[in-house]
Amino acid sequence: MSTKNDDTISPLATPSLTKRILSNIKEYRGRNIKKGANEVTKMINRGKAMLVVLAADCNPIEIIQHIPVLCNDKDVSYIYIESGEALGRACGVERGIAAATFYYDSDEAYDRMRANVGGIINDIRT
Repeated sequence: MSTKNDDTISPLATPSLTKRILSNIKEYRGRNIKKGANEVTKMINRGKAMLVVLAADCNPIEIIQHIPVLCNDKDVSYIYIESGEALGRACGVERGIAAATFYYDSDEAYDRMRANVGGIINDIRT
């Protein structure tokens, strides 16, 4: 799948930021990562999502098109990365996925993740 180069794919992570994001997903995948558009949507609506990662090569893009709108409404940071296959591998899945989120279910999890994922969020917002 090729990445669409249009206004719906923004912000798009640089290669170095993508590497940091995928590394953090691998670190948290057993406990604080939800994958798939439906699970990501649930976490955003529940106010538990910290950072949403979307696959820019998702086809059809309409599968995830509602997620940036929700993120903006709920003040959740989001970013696109080039490859859904890479996102899937980082999440421990053997196929590509359209979306994943770092989520927290306790104050302790929030604090732990904020220390690591917070730097990525700051890079996205600047």
